[in-house]
Amino acid sequence: MKSLQVVVLERDICSRAQLVQRLGNLGVDGVGDTGDAREAIRLCVDRFADLLLCSLPVEPADYMELLRHVAALNPKPAVAFHGAVTDIDQIETLCLNLGLRYLGLLTPPIGHTRLQRMIGQLQTIHAKGQRS
Repeated sequence: MKSLQVVVLERDICSRAQLVQRLGNLGVDGVGDTGDAREAIRLCVDRFADLLLCSLPVEPADYMELLRHVAALNPKPAVAFHGAVTDIDQIETLCLNLGLRYLGLLTPPIGHTRLQRMIGQLQTIHAKGQRS
């Protein structure tokens, strides 16, 4: 089985490095990271990403455009967000309406257990061949 491929989209370089390190500690070797949404889409294509982990907050127009591009990919990566947000419902609804597998929101501080659970869920999906 191929290793999981994760793309981390985080504008803050320190937060991005921490997420990459945490993913590595969980055994995820295939991590691409960037602070730019367009680059994140390119990385998803190049890596056949299993997960796009995006930072919040971003403007609604920004994440709507990003999710529309992700929905056009084949195969589509699962999507999860991290950060502080007051209303995730709009993002979750958009993901579902676009046919994306939405794995949830990681709120700060991102705990090891929650990230581990999300990666475990993704590994199960991956093992069953249930990618979109």
